[in-house]
Amino acid sequence: MYKRGMQVAERYRNRLSQQTLKQNAWTPADTKEGDDYWAALQTIRTWTKGNHEAVHELVRDGLGVDLKDRFWNEHNFVFRRSDGLFYHGKGATPAWSDFAANSSGLTLIPLNM
Repeated sequence: MYKRGMQVAERYRNRLSQQTLKQNAWTPADTKEGDDYWAALQTIRTWTKGNHEAVHELVRDGLGVDLKDRFWNEHNFVFRRSDGLFYHGKGATPAWSDFAANSSGLTLIPLNM
């Protein structure tokens, strides 16, 4: 997905801003490609969260304990806030409660984030 996304972004960079460095290429959010990329990111996010929850279940079952709370420490991702703007959390965890539609509001932020 990254490779394909960068190819699309490079086409936009070439058309809209050739002086921008290649590594800073982007796909405008208000395009079909932008919508497709956002949808693909959400698919990956769902898959990643499912894996995270599966690990929780395995640890819980292995230890024979009850699960009381579940913290989803989402990081290195793109977030869209209610204001419509996108935020890239490279190496960071969002600290606002509505960072995702299915956020529980519980966030654990490690000291290195």
